[in-house]
Amino acid sequence: MLFKPAKELIKYSLYSVGIEVRRKVDEELFDLTQADCSHPLEAVYRSNGKTCLIKVPLSRIVTFNYSAFSLRRDGGHPFIRTLNEYENNSDMTAGNSPLRHYYGLYQPKNASELMDISYPSPDIAPDMQKAAENRL
Repeated sequence: MLFKPAKELIKYSLYSVGIEVRRKVDEELFDLTQADCSHPLEAVYRSNGKTCLIKVPLSRIVTFNYSAFSLRRDGGHPFIRTLNEYENNSDMTAGNSPLRHYYGLYQPKNASELMDISYPSPDIAPDMQKAAENRL
């Protein structure tokens, strides 16, 4: 034990008597529910490189896919609708849930359908492959 660094020795000694020492992380908390700042990006800029925690009302959050459903109780998100339906009818099965219905109708075959791009650009993968080979 004499060969361990002093920091580890002190930490171990304190831990053995029930005291845990951890590094404090600097963080900034921004509350969009109380109009601390008007936009999440403003909070990031104001945090000056510290960890940035942002409290946001659910009504302002949308999912991160291209459907952009709101997470409000009445926002139409298939997951939320399924939870609401289950709350009203606990006998509901997965086969007759709003989530099953949604995914029965929504099955994009590729990324351009997922993003609702009517005229996707030509495939650039072969050109990218040639460029990578030329760099070698």
